[in-house]
Amino acid sequence: MSGRRVLITGAGGQLGRAVGHAAPDGVTVVAKTRADLDIAAPEAGQAIADIAPDMIVNCAAFNDVDGAERDDAPAIAVNANAVERLAQTGIPLVHISTDYVFDGNASRPIPTDAEPAPINAYGRSKLAGEQAALAAGALVIRTAWLYSGGSGDFVGKVLAMAGTGDPMRMVCDETGTPTRADSLARAIWALVDAGASGLFHYTDAGLASRYDFAVAIVEEARALGLIDPVPDIAPIPASTFESAAARPAYSVLDCHACWAITGTPGHWRTNLRAALSEFSE
Repeated sequence: MSGRRVLITGAGGQLGRAVGHAAPDGVTVVAKTRADLDIAAPEAGQAIADIAPDMIVNCAAFNDVDGAERDDAPAIAVNANAVERLAQTGIPLVHISTDYVFDGNASRPIPTDAEPAPINAYGRSKLAGEQAALAAGALVIRTAWLYSGGSGDFVGKVLAMAGTGDPMRMVCDETGTPTRADSLARAIWALVDAGASGLFHYTDAGLASRYDFAVAIVEEARALGLIDPVPDIAPIPASTFESAAARPAYSVLDCHACWAITGTPGHWRTNLRAALSEFSE
């Protein structure tokens, strides 16, 4: 891997930053935020040609799930059409996809060969993008419930709400696997180093509901002295939570084939504790 010039798109996002930080020694990282390089813009192709990377790790995405349901054009532009153009450059591509390509009707961890059936516009746009990438021989990695603790992700939002001390309500009948961005970033580089291609699933270990995840965030944050007092959190069914887009009820991914290459990650709660510990230092 040493000597490669790797373009990271979406480098201003939580995963893009983590991938850049985790880059192995000897790799030249060209990190481009959306302001630097909008992959959906007409001039993106020439900009990438000028960079002349040996590989692209595409961390750019339109992730506003409810926004995509109201207007799917931005999601299609970034998550589908732009990915297809990246795949057609002939430059080796690593593309990140999502558990939201599934309908949530499974009852056991979902293998990579399960039939996708997205139930919202965001999921449909991501499925189109991953299909285009796979057709071009890219490495595609589906992940789930990604967080780093920033203000815009689930962990950051829960911490902000907890800081007010007001009671919270969290959905208890949606199940997935919280996954730390740093964990996925290391896995991406491990797969690249192994010369992997095709479709993989990667998350941290274990599973949780949104309610479980929120409770763990609050408990771990309280133990580290990040919040005080601990607010009450009430479990509620998803049907009582108003949102434009439906979410999969169950989207735990079967990651064993990937973990055989990357190594088995820590349990999601262990990795959450590590992430929050960095905030307390």
